[in-house]
Amino acid sequence: MPFCKVKLEAARPKPRAYPKEINTLGDRIRKRRLDIGLTQKQVATIIGVHIGTLQNWEGATRHPALIFMPAVIRFLGSNPLVGPDTLAGKLVRYRVSRGVTQKALAKSLGIDPSTLARWERGDRAPTGLYRKIVANLLGEEFPNLDTTNIDTLMLKVQGNDHPRRNRGKGR
Repeated sequence: MPFCKVKLEAARPKPRAYPKEINTLGDRIRKRRLDIGLTQKQVATIIGVHIGTLQNWEGATRHPALIFMPAVIRFLGSNPLVGPDTLAGKLVRYRVSRGVTQKALAKSLGIDPSTLARWERGDRAPTGLYRKIVANLLGEEFPNLDTTNIDTLMLKVQGNDHPRRNRGKGR
């Protein structure tokens, strides 16, 4: 009718593929992808995976491999990994967020991978020099911890002054 000027406005409905609940990492990836208007192929290229891999993640049939976690985190714009607020949980989150295996992180810390696994499970906690190194790694302060020489300690662990490698030398 010409005398009736009604303008209806409403938010555009979400696409059918939009996740109703965010339960998995794949749901977060799909939500972000749809929010910014990208196709699966475009996102797969950004992350560096095959489109089928991305479809498996979004369909919750598979989870991203460790090596793709840094790219996934960059795409999402935040770290979706949650865990307990314990030293063990923080160590796991640190390692997985960077796409590093236990073996590689253990090697850079100068410890056995089984030791790191025990720390990550919460069976054991780092002590002495390693407690300081882990505090530096996680960027945290531990009570009664002198962090002034952390860089020196890190160099010693990575270099020739490793406390275990030089056991018995120069005595």
